Amino acid sequence: MMKRPSKHSAHCGAPSSARRAVRSDESAPTRRAAAAGTSPAARLAARADAAPPGRCAACGSTRAPSAPARGLPSTRRFGAALALSVASLTGCGGGGDESGASAAHAFAPPTVQLAYPAQPAAAQPNAAIAHPPAGHVPSGSTPATLPAAPPAVVSAGVAPTHAALRRPTIVLEFDRAIAPHSVAGVTLYDPNRASVAIGAWSWLSDRRLAFAPLTPLQSNSRYEIAVPAGIESAAGERSASPLTAQFDTAPTTPPRGLPNLGATCFINTALQLAVHSAALDDIVSNAAVDPAVRTLLDRYDAAPAAELDARLHAAVAALRATAAIPDSGPGHTLDVLTALRLPLHPAGDADAIRYAPPDARAFRLHGWPFDYAALPNHERLVAFDYNAGGHYVAYVKRDGIWYCIDDAQVTPVTEQQLLALPAFNPNLGSMAIEIAIYR
Repeated sequence: MMKRPSKHSAHCGAPSSARRAVRSDESAPTRRAAAAGTSPAARLAARADAAPPGRCAACGSTRAPSAPARGLPSTRRFGAALALSVASLTGCGGGGDESGASAAHAFAPPTVQLAYPAQPAAAQPNAAIAHPPAGHVPSGSTPATLPAAPPAVVSAGVAPTHAALRRPTIVLEFDRAIAPHSVAGVTLYDPNRASVAIGAWSWLSDRRLAFAPLTPLQSNSRYEIAVPAGIESAAGERSASPLTAQFDTAPTTPPRGLPNLGATCFINTALQLAVHSAALDDIVSNAAVDPAVRTLLDRYDAAPAAELDARLHAAVAALRATAAIPDSGPGHTLDVLTALRLPLHPAGDADAIRYAPPDARAFRLHGWPFDYAALPNHERLVAFDYNAGGHYVAYVKRDGIWYCIDDAQVTPVTEQQLLALPAFNPNLGSMAIEIAIYR
């Protein structure tokens, strides 16, 4: 249905194409013949060039001067009406039914927007490459099967204390749960790559394996653990190569002094020799030794100062209560070591030590006096007592460092100082060194 004509004045508000149509001299038949072969928009465009434009003072539109449409012939009135009708369809900026859209938009055919996938921008030189997130598989591609990573060791070691070196428990931790049956063995190597004997291992959890060496570890040293190839995780991943891990033991710590509780230097010296002997574990586990003494020896390195002092008082009281040791006053280191059940092998000269049985580690010296230089096998010597005019002190070696322990006072000493020690005690007319301890 045709829209009603615009109510704007034909001289000002109507489109210029309509006003030119009013002034056209063409006959109605001619216009109808032309309309049969052309579209309305084309006919309007053709009429736009028919006459030079003028200006409308009221609205600023371009038009040609025209006479009132009242005196026009019927054919011309019909053409003017037709032009006004077309103008109302194309819009002239006024009228209640007009949308304000241009003619081109009003007659534009419908269009279809095709949705194309967004294309990635072309890579720029030196630009960072954006990788898809882990686990993302691009559409249309076949995911590559990545081999599962084999099990690995994440940590290994012992407690970071010097006391832990005597009876260490080594813990080996894996990065995932391990099938216990797949662990064929564990090897422990010392700093010289020599194998260290170990006991049976046990699983603390599905990832943590524990075992204990049969001999004490060296402090301030690096050890290596090796697990053969073929270890398997609980999920089935298998290692094709041996697994290795290294750990460091605690750094060197000086020995601890023991205060003199009243003429107890001989007891303190004997306790220091026992702590640094290879027979310490045998003494601690020997029920024939008083429990107070065994506890002191076992807690020597680990106990806090207050605890160590209390345990020393208990141990001295227990030793003073034995028949071999005076209940007060001075005594002899040899008597205390006998009460501790420390095996002592007699040695009248250096050869008796040098060619002693393999299990002989503690020697009671007699015969010709020994000085430090006369003691054989310095690389294995770890402690000896020294009687300096009725006062006993202990010389002990930890990690290659010698210390003089005079009751509570602990002092490092050099090799030259040891060589300067006299072998004979002129004040007492006896040997200065009575006991030598080897490892």
